[in-house]
Parts: sequence; structure tokens; C-alpha cells
Amino acid sequence: MLRLRTLSRRSMDLEFPIGRGRTCRVLERPGAWMDSAELARIVEDLRVVAGAAVRHGTLAYGALTGERERLAQAVLTIVYEGKPPRPVAFSAMAWLPVELRGTKRDILHLGLALVHPEARGRNLSRSVYGVTMLLLFLRGGLKPLWVTNVSQVPSAIGSFATYFDDAYPALGADCRTPAHFAIAEQVIARHRQAFGVGEEAELDLQRFVILDAYTGGSDNLKKPFTEAARHRRSSYGRLCLGTLDYERGDDFLQVGRYTAFVVFRCFLRRVRHHPWVAAVFRPKAPPVQLGHDGPPPV
Repeated sequence: MLRLRTLSRRSMDLEFPIGRGRTCRVLERPGAWMDSAELARIVEDLRVVAGAAVRHGTLAYGALTGERERLAQAVLTIVYEGKPPRPVAFSAMAWLPVELRGTKRDILHLGLALVHPEARGRNLSRSVYGVTMLLLFLRGGLKPLWVTNVSQVPSAIGSFATYFDDAYPALGADCRTPAHFAIAEQVIARHRQAFGVGEEAELDLQRFVILDAYTGGSDNLKKPFTEAARHRRSSYGRLCLGTLDYERGDDFLQVGRYTAFVVFRCFLRRVRHHPWVAAVFRPKAPPVQLGHDGPPPV
């Protein structure tokens, strides 16, 4: 059953089933309106998943700090499973205020997404990112939304580059505009704590690379290239390996836009892979021509 607890221009609390005994809860800016006891329970749910998903140590940045200031900018999506419900996956995105052409606006940083080891392989990433972004886009009146991502993982870099419009870094031509540069500069100058980058890290603006990025609470996410998940297109692995220094701990800072075209492309992909559509439009095999010796051997 759909449960809508809060909905306004700047906040949301929505819970809905996603099948197979799982529910998804979306919380926008909970630090701005949720009472302390419930907020503490939500943070504990995040930490349960993070504690199981991160192999070495803990994470101490963003929503996982439990700081109300951080949670007042957060967009949390938590997937629960079973009875009683237990958290098995989450994403912790964040609204980051910037100024573009003299106008103040919020951009959405994708932030951290983790899945409990026992729940991996169930395609939960679509629930913790896709549904929430669509809800925010619809609530915003279908206006294009600037989005950022920080990662060294080829699968994440490739997914961002192929999902969003005007994404950079990516394969192909350089599509950067003045807005791309302005967002990158302001995100590092004003909001690095949102994604666990320490003060000593520097931004290479020419390549959109954060040098020595794993020093501000995200230290235990740093990994060698050999342990980083691959994208189905090996070109993204070569892009990461050829650009980033994994020993130092570099990250790409990606900037892109979520638009109506993104929604349309996602819709087409879902429709194309739907069993009913595939059955209707899949080319039919030609009829078997029987010869003098009967049907061909199977």
C-alpha cells in the first residue's frame, strides 16, 4: 500500500511496495522536519547496511554522521525486506545549493548507494536511485535537474555517462558548458563534506578529477582498480585506468542533467524488455519446410 506521510515543495516522506516482500521509503530533507527519535532510527538503518556492505572499517560522512544539518539536505531512499522489515539497501543523495548565472538553485548529488551483501544481485539500484529521481523530477514540474557524481568505479562512471544528458566526464566529445565548470568549482569549494572529500584534496578542472579524494570520511571506500566493478563497455575501464591514480585515490567529478529525454529513454528501455512487448515484436522464425526425408533432426 502507498503511504504518503509528507509532501511539499521541499520535503517528502513516501513509502510504497516494490514487490517480493520489499518496500521502499523515500525521505527528502528529514533533518529539517523529523523528530530526533525517528531520525536516529533512520540513521541506524543506514548504518546497518553500511556496516555490512563496507568490508573494511566504517564511513563517516554525509547522512551517516547523523548530523541534522547534513540530513536537512539529504534525500534518502531505503529498501526494507521481510517481516519485521529490515533495511537491505539505501541511497543517500543530497541537495547542494549553487549559483548559476546569478540565480540560486539546488543541484542533486547522487551520493552513496550501498546494498547489503545478502541482497546483492536483486537489481535494487533501480529502486534506490531511479524511482526517487523520477519523483523529484515530477514534483519539480519536469524542469531539467543538474546532477553530480563522484566515483572511481568504472561501472558507476559508465552508468552516469550513459544515463544522464550532457554528462562529463564520459566517452566521446567534450560537452561541457560554463554551467558544468561553475557547478564543479562550487561543489568542491562549498560542499566537499557531502561526499567525504577532505580539505587537502584538489580539483583538476581541466579533467574534472579530484586528486587524493579519500581523506574526508570516505577513506574506506578507496580501492585498487582490480577491485572496482567493471562497466559492460570496457572503454570506461580504460578511461578510468588511464586518467585516475588509484594508488593516490583519485575520483572523477561527473556533472550531467536529468531531463524529460532521460525519462523517455528509461521508459523505452523498460517497454522494450517487457515480456509482453518482446513476445509481440520478436521476429518470428520462418516455418520449417519438410523435405522428402521428414523434418530436420533436432
